[in-house]
Amino acid sequence: TICLMVHGPLRWARNSNEQDLESIEDLEVDFMEQQSIKLADVLISPSTYLLEWITKQGWALPNSPPPLSSSSSLSSPHGVFVQPYILPQEARRAVAAAVEAHQA
Repeated sequence: TICLMVHGPLRWARNSNEQDLESIEDLEVDFMEQQSIKLADVLISPSTYLLEWITKQGWALPNSPPPLSSSSSLSSPHGVFVQPYILPQEARRAVAAAVEAHQA
């Protein structure tokens, strides 16, 4: 089972800053984020607002079970929940720059 925690997709961040998707890389990231959401077995969001935003964008959601906000009650038959986190594009660039600077 693949559980995806969606948090600040690139399109959402750009729209919030009144910016457009401007490069091929932006379009690739947008496509991959949409496909990740669509192909996940379970989608978890930090808020109902973000789930509604994703739906309004026309992005496909996982078929089952319905998406959850992080305030929802989560349980596992083994009592373990692992939450993967994918950094937003801007954060990935900052991390890469910091690593490169450290290696220099």
